[in-house]
Amino acid sequence: MLVVDESRSRASNQVPELGALLCYGVPAAARVAGVDADYFLEEQVKRLSSAADVLAAVLVPSGVGNSDGIFSPLRWRQDLATAAEYLWSEVGVPEVCLVGYELASIQVLSLATDLERVAGVATISTVASLPPYGLTNEELAEQLKSLGVSLPPEEALDAWTGEFAVLDPARSAPRLGRKPWLVIHGQDDEAMPEARVRQLLEEVAGIGELHMVTAGGESLRADPRVLALLVGWLDRIRG
Repeated sequence: MLVVDESRSRASNQVPELGALLCYGVPAAARVAGVDADYFLEEQVKRLSSAADVLAAVLVPSGVGNSDGIFSPLRWRQDLATAAEYLWSEVGVPEVCLVGYELASIQVLSLATDLERVAGVATISTVASLPPYGLTNEELAEQLKSLGVSLPPEEALDAWTGEFAVLDPARSAPRLGRKPWLVIHGQDDEAMPEARVRQLLEEVAGIGELHMVTAGGESLRADPRVLALLVGWLDRIRG
């Protein structure tokens, strides 16, 4: 996990009132030989921390990059819970917002329903229905493997079905209560159609805030418009 400490509060030696824990999920592309992938988007996160006056942290979950372990849906949820606890107990941030991109949107939405000190949740390129992207476990494993994600043995893939069921967005969304939920989605995202995202938002009786990004595709992690929307949303939560 990379913690970026560029907020105005920290400049005055005060712990920020709000933290933002980001998880980009899997790499956007396969690693190129001899070139390390930028899993943190560090400059973008620095701007987020400074502009929104929050302490920002980026988690690279199990099985991705140099992180230990292997991918599983519930293991990623536990990774996020451990990182959030670190920000509360070790860094001293009173409240944390969870921000999940693409496949990691499932875990942040689920975790936000169970942790009281999660002040809000943002999902970008949201996986709104299961199975993710309509893929079987084997197809998803093949896609993850092509992007360099460490996986369990093939015989263990059946367990993913039960784990994804626990994390089902249709189950998590109605349990958010009054917690703010920001949803940012690409208008041209073919992997997860807009209609499915809107259907999921209806489950929370209008609490969710949807922004469609014009000409946005399946990956918005480096889109400056997403950064601007996150900054405004975090400012409103921070008050």
